[in-house]
Amino acid sequence: MTDIVVKLRDAAQLISQVADALDKPTEKPVTFVEVRTILAEKAGRGFADEVKALIKKHNAEKLSDIPETEYADVVKEAEGIGNA
Repeated sequence: MTDIVVKLRDAAQLISQVADALDKPTEKPVTFVEVRTILAEKAGRGFADEVKALIKKHNAEKLSDIPETEYADVVKEAEGIGNA
């Protein structure tokens, strides 16, 4: 009988974890156009050197060399440009 109780508790915990995961909102992926727009705005406000440094920081020569998986990080880092 204790084996059944343990299995039921394990199942309940798993169901709770799945429910928690489903309850979290999913983030919309950042697109190339969104990153380009943000960086162009920063460069246009006089922070071109900082934008170039940010691109280089991501081991790229130009924005299109940055992998899509890093776009969200680039946007977060770009938010700090000109806001110090």
